[in-house]
Amino acid sequence: MILRALLLALLAIPQGGTVTGTILDREGKPLANGHVKYTHIADFSNTPDNPTPISNSGTGRVYQTKTNKKGEFTIIGVHVGIYRVEITDPAGAFLYSGRAYVGDNADATWSNVLNVNLSSPSIGDAVVREQNSIAAQVNHIIPDLHTALDEHNWTRATDLLHQLLALDPGKWEYYQNLGTVQANQQQYADAAQSYQKAIDLEQKALADKPDSEQIRSDLTGIMIAEADALHRLNKLDEAMKLYDQAAALAPQPAMAYFHACNAQSNRGSITAAIELCKKAIAADPAQPEYYVTLGGAQSSSGKYDDAVQTYQAGVKAAQQRLAANPDSGIAKAGLGQMLNAEGNLYAQHNQYEQAIAAFNESAKVSSYAAMPLFNVCATYYNMNRVDDAIAACDQAIASDPAMAEAYYIKASALFGRGKLDHGKYQAPAGTRETLNKYLELSPFGEHARFVREMLNKLDSNIDTGYKSSAKTGKK
Repeated sequence: MILRALLLALLAIPQGGTVTGTILDREGKPLANGHVKYTHIADFSNTPDNPTPISNSGTGRVYQTKTNKKGEFTIIGVHVGIYRVEITDPAGAFLYSGRAYVGDNADATWSNVLNVNLSSPSIGDAVVREQNSIAAQVNHIIPDLHTALDEHNWTRATDLLHQLLALDPGKWEYYQNLGTVQANQQQYADAAQSYQKAIDLEQKALADKPDSEQIRSDLTGIMIAEADALHRLNKLDEAMKLYDQAAALAPQPAMAYFHACNAQSNRGSITAAIELCKKAIAADPAQPEYYVTLGGAQSSSGKYDDAVQTYQAGVKAAQQRLAANPDSGIAKAGLGQMLNAEGNLYAQHNQYEQAIAAFNESAKVSSYAAMPLFNVCATYYNMNRVDDAIAACDQAIASDPAMAEAYYIKASALFGRGKLDHGKYQAPAGTRETLNKYLELSPFGEHARFVREMLNKLDSNIDTGYKSSAKTGKK
């Protein structure tokens, strides 16, 4: 039993190296309560005389401690590898950055001692050289990162961001970009962790500059991104807390309210979503997407009049934005969406003329004009204005020749104008071609069965109830 206890005790001893050292300040005096931080950036092979880094092996693991009154420090159980060493004063101000190779204490050829005398000119020169070397490596990586991001090469972008973090783990921007790349790959748990690391760094910066609007703005943007990732993970309560924190901290809280509105809407909490979207609009009434989301929530909850008023207010906001910037893609897209949504509300309440007017206006600015044009076609068809329906469907088809639904409405309108001729149903020219085009585009679509029934009627004799006098003696 004694032997077993001794064995367990040995197993509990941390493996790796014990790092020691002494830090002297710029006056050559011991630095008390200085912060010493070792961050693992790579493993290495070979010997102490020739340590060769192994690429992409950095874990980012951190070992840290503080110096005593004599400026001395000790860290035990440090994993063998290459480390970035950072020293800051008790207030957190930068003093030193360098690189250290940590070996196993079992190997007598290693000496894991770091003595730094900040009053020595050679140290200052070494710091400058180290910083210049890091800057050169960063400048080499950044263009490749931009290329990878532009090409949506997320694997390559992830690798490059890890390289940047190994060089400079104090850059919140790298963690933020890594989180975004991970979110684009639907790695939402990893994204949330990366965003949190960026938040931690920015909160430290905010503690030093509590009045900085730029830091607060950057920080709230990262909070919203992490909350979005948590929302994707169905951690809605955690997400809402973070949205609330972002709104409270932000110089401009509208975006936090808007993302919270979307989250509540997806959750099915429509009342809460409506109130949050209203707050977003109150904070920034120039954003079309806020009105689009609010109107949709009001419409889904049966608040027809409220939804119409929201879309009308949103249309005015988008028009004002376009007047100031005619090339605003966001304003055009929002205007098209709201006019189309407003038209749908009118159509649902049989206000057809108002619906058609809204749809036509939407088609003028929409990035996908085929949709409002199709809605004009469907509305005319419901009004039994067949000629107008066919003309509008032709416009929708010209805008998007692959829109199967437009062929269906057009074919139905044409088919409805057919007549019986010698026991066969004769539809206007183009009916058969239009029906077949629908089946070509959507052979298993919602209306495929009805289309085939119409085609069968065109091809079959129809019993009209008439019997010849040769059999009955009557006409």
